[in-house]
Amino acid sequence: MFKKLFLFLVSCSFFINSLFGIKMNVVLNDLPKGTKGDLRLVIVNNEKAHKSSSPEKDCVLQFILIDALLKKKEVKFSVDLPAGKYVIQYFIDANKDGKLDTNFIGVPKEQYGFTRKYDAMAKPAFKDVVIELKKEKTVILFTKKKKVG
Repeated sequence: MFKKLFLFLVSCSFFINSLFGIKMNVVLNDLPKGTKGDLRLVIVNNEKAHKSSSPEKDCVLQFILIDALLKKKEVKFSVDLPAGKYVIQYFIDANKDGKLDTNFIGVPKEQYGFTRKYDAMAKPAFKDVVIELKKEKTVILFTKKKKVG
């Protein structure tokens, strides 16, 4: 009896999470003092959107936080998403032109980051920065480039 009740409750939990979502708490806490610009962030759930040069077109969720909020050393927010695999991509749009500025060889000139820390110069593969959301989770965003500008 207990086993059947437990399985029923677990099944209900998965059903409720798929209807209402699972909370993902997002923290960006390594902003350098004096960071200026808009925080542009997208959450994607597949490799095609992650690889895209315009991931906001195929993203699950998109945020743009105006620079007034970046005056804090730490930015926190929560979103409810269905269980699944996700990558968060973000950059600080210092000049507010709506795009990640790069130099002549494609290296970003603005502060940027992903769900997980990585060491490569190129954009990491989806599998290298993906997280799996099964239950409430706090995600700390890692910044690739510390100096804004």
